[in-house]
Formats: sequence, structure tokens, C-alpha cells
Amino acid sequence: MRRLQKNTYARAVAIACFSLIALCLLTLDLFTKRLFFDDTLLDPSPRFSFFGGFIQHFLHANLGASFNAPLPVPILLVAALLFCGWLLLFLFSHSSHWKHPLVLLSAAAVFGGALGNMYDRFMLGYVRDWILLGYRTIANIADFSVLFGCLGMLAYSLLLPSRQTRPPVERSGT
Repeated sequence: MRRLQKNTYARAVAIACFSLIALCLLTLDLFTKRLFFDDTLLDPSPRFSFFGGFIQHFLHANLGASFNAPLPVPILLVAALLFCGWLLLFLFSHSSHWKHPLVLLSAAAVFGGALGNMYDRFMLGYVRDWILLGYRTIANIADFSVLFGCLGMLAYSLLLPSRQTRPPVERSGT
């Protein structure tokens, strides 16, 4: 009985940490979109430029999915909701997932970023992108959150030793 209470407490702490990280990233994303996108519609001149223009302010209404793939908004919202549901099931269905800090942080980053872009799609019908990288790629904080979250989960899956153990090899005595 004591072990059940300890696992319940640990899971509650994991859920609280996950929620706090995801909420912070969602808030940062929505705040920066409001600051750098909405307030500049009357004056679209770039507000910042770094590294010789490699990173600069640029306004873009992303009407499609990744890489501006043209898909209807309802399909994108349903796909994002299904993905977020799967992510929560994956994370909290097995204790080895939510007990590892890298997995917890990475999943929260993906979840918070997905919520930020889902909010835009639902409320506006498009995603507000405002960071131009390398004169070609336009993104926002949510996009970076999803990217780094996925990279963290990939690192976790590649760096941990395999969970499968080989049976001991029996040697015959001669």
C-alpha cells in the first residue's frame, strides 16, 4: 500500500511539472506572437535583425501545415488533438517515461508548442510566424518548442541502453 502512495505522489509531481513547463512555453509563445506579430501589422518593417540578417523579424500567416502544406483547418486541429492525446498517453502510461526528466521536459515542450499553434489555428485560422531564419525559414516560439522537444525525445531513445536483456549464454563444460 505504501508503494502505491509513493507512485501516486511521484506521478502527481510529474503531472504538475509537465503542466507548468507546457503552460510556461504556451504563455511565452502567445506573448511573443502578440508582441512581435499583432502589434506590427500597422508597421511591417523588421523590429530586429541579428548576425547580419541571418535571424530577423518577419511577419507570416501560415495557412497550412508544416512547410505550408495546404490542409483544411479542421483536419489540422483534429490531427493536433489526436497527437496531443497520444503524447499524454505515451508519457503517463508507463512510469519509466514520466520519471525521466529529459522525457518529461521534452514532452512538455512538444505539448506546449502544439497548444500554441493549435490556439492560433482555432482562433485565427492560421499560425502567426514571426522569426525569419537564414532568409528562408519562418517560425515562432511554438515551432522551436516542438523541434527541441522532439530532439530531446530522440536523444532519450538513442542514448539509453536497450531495455531488452539477452539471456545468459550457457557454456558446456569440457
